[in-house]
Amino acid sequence: MIIVGQEEKMVSSLVAFTMLSCAFRPSGETSSQAGFNGASRMMLLLDRTDTQFSDQLMTLGQRCPADRLAIGTTANVPSMLQELIDEVIRREENPAADEQPPWILTVCNLGQFRELRKAEDDFSMGGFGEPKEVTAASLFADVIKRGPNVGIHVVLWSDTYSNALRWLSNSLLREFETRIAFRMNQTDSSHLVDSPVAVGLENGRAVIYRDQTGTTEKFRPFAWPTDEWLDQIQPVSHVIPSVEEIDQEPIDSALNDSAPDAPSIDSPEIDGPDIDSLTIE
Repeated sequence: MIIVGQEEKMVSSLVAFTMLSCAFRPSGETSSQAGFNGASRMMLLLDRTDTQFSDQLMTLGQRCPADRLAIGTTANVPSMLQELIDEVIRREENPAADEQPPWILTVCNLGQFRELRKAEDDFSMGGFGEPKEVTAASLFADVIKRGPNVGIHVVLWSDTYSNALRWLSNSLLREFETRIAFRMNQTDSSHLVDSPVAVGLENGRAVIYRDQTGTTEKFRPFAWPTDEWLDQIQPVSHVIPSVEEIDQEPIDSALNDSAPDAPSIDSPEIDGPDIDSLTIE
């Protein structure tokens, strides 16, 4: 899934509920009942340009089980991508790969991750027919293209469509079957969601496009979950580290693996489709 737009507050809410959906299952549901041989996992890459945005998501991450969430910054890009592509290969070679739990790589503010930017010449060779050097960008592209077939998905947020084009090739953009657009100009909207519908969006509204059906639907993202609601899932037990502390090693939040049923959110901010309907591809 790719999200494009400058509505940072709404984007953070989409990422937050993706995180919670990955970290917690409905009360009483086991891995086998969900059809998975293990727990789902999310790997979250945050840039350092907006510490308020990063700290908010890191604070939420403290409520998630340690084995279900890893948080890193630009310094962690190579190791996270290598782990993901190794898992992709393992699942491709494993006949039971379709039973593996979903893994989700989420990249916030794509334009701040220089390592992920496509090469100027995507078809360049290393010289005299030698294969290209393996880079973070090439591993990233492989995860996007090969991951969904084995349950490994990518969620991207880019502040503008032009930045998304600078980082991803047109063919790679088309790999994202689910696309969310906030207000943007007519040309960008037409390219991203196959319609100029995003031109007239109000603040706090978005449109979701599903390439498989060619349909678009306007919606309002969830409001950020309140502390009272979150406390029913899992109480905070750790002090949030500063964003500088995650430069070298991913942060794994060590918390309980159980959670009660999440209540519905009674908020005027919600009048669109349920977050579960936002299929990740």
